[in-house]
Amino acid sequence: MIKLPLTFMIPVKIDTSDRERNLFAVTNYLLHNFDCPIIITEADTEQKALEFIPNDERITYRFCKLKENEPFHRTKYLNEMTHLSSTECVANYDVDVMFDPKSLEYATNLLLNDGADVVNPFGRGEYDQVRVFCNGNLTAKEFVKQNFHQGPHMFPNGVEGQAMKYTRWTTLAGHCQLFKKKSYFDGYLENENFVSWGPEDAERLYRFETLGFDVRHLKGNIVYHLEHSQSVDSGRTNPYLASNESLWNSIKEMSKEKIIEYYEE
Repeated sequence: MIKLPLTFMIPVKIDTSDRERNLFAVTNYLLHNFDCPIIITEADTEQKALEFIPNDERITYRFCKLKENEPFHRTKYLNEMTHLSSTECVANYDVDVMFDPKSLEYATNLLLNDGADVVNPFGRGEYDQVRVFCNGNLTAKEFVKQNFHQGPHMFPNGVEGQAMKYTRWTTLAGHCQLFKKKSYFDGYLENENFVSWGPEDAERLYRFETLGFDVRHLKGNIVYHLEHSQSVDSGRTNPYLASNESLWNSIKEMSKEKIIEYYEE
């Protein structure tokens, strides 16, 4: 098991049944591979996630009760969890992704020992995302049993079977970023004017690079993305999408000085 000064921060809303499966798979993967704290923030009108979260002292669970039709405010939850974390490094971690555990260890060491401020544990625009399509008839436990090693790695076995098929995809931002926590604060954390789903991942990457932080990508590393149905909070039907995209279009034209001015205000 890999022990690191790293907190995994996972915002989640159980808006579809496959989110249940993904939450169960990802939390088991993290617990089997890492001796690290995990903070999970569930935001919903009612609690659903506890049934799919293992009972483990490394996990801190938080619940944010939403009103009917209130949006899932991912950027806000990530900022809250960063303030709650007590480790030198933090991981902004999607509930639907997994990586080779050694790659996350390597990424953390780049933060601790090689001057990196931010590490994306995948390449930059390469065919480096494996989209994992799952048999929707399987329960969370059945899915894990059929498709993941039950030993210490809990990682996709790479064998195409009844419940899993792969397609290769490109990726640039999102999924997971590992931060030196001080650098995350110095770069203004998450922009909470991005609400629900939108281009906040692209904005974050642009901002940290423009401000001069040392941002790395791990060339050749793979994101295993567990596919899921899209809801109003995770797709283009998001009512906040237009304002999110307008904000991104504004920020991506800003110079370093203008970004600092915007965030300091």
